[in-house]
Amino acid sequence: MKGSLFTTALYTGQVWIRAGVPCADLFECNEAKLVHGASTFLMSAGQLFRSDGPQLEPALVQRHRMMDALVEEFEGRYVLELAAGLSPRGARFSSSEALHYIEVDLAPVLSVKRALLARTVQGQEVALRENIEFVAGDLRSMDLADLVPPGEPVLVIGEGLFMYLNAQEQRSLWQRIAALISGRAGSRLVFDLVPSCEQAPGGTAGRLLGRVMGVFTGGKGFALDERTREDLCRDLRQCGLVSPRFISPREAPESWCVPHLELSTEQLLFVAEASA
Repeated sequence: MKGSLFTTALYTGQVWIRAGVPCADLFECNEAKLVHGASTFLMSAGQLFRSDGPQLEPALVQRHRMMDALVEEFEGRYVLELAAGLSPRGARFSSSEALHYIEVDLAPVLSVKRALLARTVQGQEVALRENIEFVAGDLRSMDLADLVPPGEPVLVIGEGLFMYLNAQEQRSLWQRIAALISGRAGSRLVFDLVPSCEQAPGGTAGRLLGRVMGVFTGGKGFALDERTREDLCRDLRQCGLVSPRFISPREAPESWCVPHLELSTEQLLFVAEASA
């Protein structure tokens, strides 16, 4: 998948392995090591990295941990992870039969993920679980309505997704998510997005990764606009989602055990609820 955004999945996958995220090692591969190593070199050689600026890898680990905590707190049975890439979350949480985990991504990405799982006994066991699904689809137009049984509460996760969508694409997907979870009490959407206007000039983790990944993805990178976090919450409400709020790592509950709080990072999660 040369020249595609899957390169970013390889990078984050290696970050999770280095951080010891549970089940991340199931997706270890030479391609991820190469992408991570080359990215680190380019960031250093191009002087994109500032020692006093926001740090990228700790921010990605914080993001993943915060979303894991929301899964741990979720009282429903269904979790739907959009653009799951090499996320190990499904492999980890589907170990509980009380949870049904659905991963959505493009067919070539899911093919790679299945191949990586097939290499080990543990990975094969994960792939054979009845409570984990891999669904192929393009989220820019995909109908989400049939992915979860009617009436069942669902937690929808979009990790590392919405920064690649422009404002119109974000609103389209939010509207479809709102339609999916409407009337399902206890359902919610969680995603990460640091508004462009909040990113530190020259040192932002988002632009840092975006510029480097552009080298590998044929120029595909982050979609930037001038909306603030309040603007994003307003958009979420207009799309049919309720009580949107944002959470930074330092604002997260202590019980979430978010790491690297002593470091400078740029990370922001948005959480919105289902309408009645």
